[in-house]
Amino acid sequence: MVPDPLTKEMWEKVVGEWRTRGEEFTLMEWIIHSRCLTETVLKQSLAAGTGSRMLEEILPVCDSEKDASSSVLENNGFLVGKDSENRKVVAGGKELPPSLEEYLGVNHFSWEWVLLNPVRKSNSKPDFAAGSEKESSPDQSTLMKRVESLLIEASANFASDIHFERFDGRLVIRRKERGGMENMGIWKEPECSECLRILKRQANISTAQLSLPQDGRLEVKQGPSRLSFRVSHIHAVNGESLVLRLIGKESILPEPEQLGMPSTLSTRAKTSLLYERGIVLCTGSTGSGKTTTMCSLISSLNKHCLKILTIEDPIEFDLSNATQCAVNPSTGWTFSEALKAFLRQDPDIIMIGEIRDEESAAMACRAGLTGHSVLSSLHAHSPVAALDRLQAWGLAPGILAESIRLVIHQKLTVNPKSKIRKAHFKWISGDPDEIYSYYLNKTIPASWPVPDNPLAPSTSDGVSYPVT
Repeated sequence: MVPDPLTKEMWEKVVGEWRTRGEEFTLMEWIIHSRCLTETVLKQSLAAGTGSRMLEEILPVCDSEKDASSSVLENNGFLVGKDSENRKVVAGGKELPPSLEEYLGVNHFSWEWVLLNPVRKSNSKPDFAAGSEKESSPDQSTLMKRVESLLIEASANFASDIHFERFDGRLVIRRKERGGMENMGIWKEPECSECLRILKRQANISTAQLSLPQDGRLEVKQGPSRLSFRVSHIHAVNGESLVLRLIGKESILPEPEQLGMPSTLSTRAKTSLLYERGIVLCTGSTGSGKTTTMCSLISSLNKHCLKILTIEDPIEFDLSNATQCAVNPSTGWTFSEALKAFLRQDPDIIMIGEIRDEESAAMACRAGLTGHSVLSSLHAHSPVAALDRLQAWGLAPGILAESIRLVIHQKLTVNPKSKIRKAHFKWISGDPDEIYSYYLNKTIPASWPVPDNPLAPSTSDGVSYPVT
């Protein structure tokens, strides 16, 4: 019998450790001691999984009341007795039985399988802290408010990410601001485990898949609006790390111009998506706002009657004018697989959260060459570097020249006094002849941004951006 929140592999691991190291505990006590499940969750899971009652204790029976069934159960390590209403009950000993019928045959109907309080042994509560004060489960609602306050505080300080790092029974909480990390506190058990459990539950991250990295999304209410966070979780050898990235404070996306995008570039991007067909790339470093820019461009096309499909990892903004899908590698729903399916959906515009490999790059080019508009992001330190990365994936210069329509590069700067972030933009208009010539000769046309300093002011009419 495996408690529902645990996988079969995790259950076998816990049972194995209990047999070699946990002789002073019952199996259920060891599950809690190993911090796999809290007492409350374990009780609910076991009771729901067996349909049994939970008892604080079993009353002893005298020898004259015992029968053959009692002897069979006791010989297999089970505790037999009666409840307060004198009904015959049996609880697990060294092993949890799959069913009483396996041991008693038709006589199992006269017994009731019950569960003892998981943290009781000989009517006493063991000290899980090995000599320290006994732990008590923190109040869930109070802890949830503390977690929400942390996230709101980090947002108010213009943090881009909040890190929850658990090692050696401690949870170190830090926020990333421009210039470094700022400590927000250190939590110990039991708040340490409960904080992570709350965040995972809110972000729909499974507590069963312990070996695989997982992503999710959660929201926190802040007055009339909501804060949205993208959540990333990984397990390490000696702990785990959960990182929240602030992705939006308002449910309504700002217009591209409100993000700092020049009107010339905004018009160019919308025109390319609506009429030219091909690929529009948003490039930049991690956290530079590429996803926000792409979603803003999609949202600004709301007045047009279009079939817009998106594949994201995860979905960060709700787009009323698009059909949005999230990547799910466990089911095989990857960027590449989604693109293959999208091409059969008669789309006008396809938004890909990120081009990550040769396969997704080739599929994006194929979509652009077959009459679709593709909007995607790519990690690169300049628009020219983005072109080089695509070629490094083995795509032919002719195919890239015919499919690329616009390469946008952006970078965020933060005013050290006001903490206001501003995006700066440079771009390459996708003239096929210029792109093809660059791939053949590696000579940068005069109208393109200078790759050594992609954010330097330019006098070219085709390349401009707002200066802070």
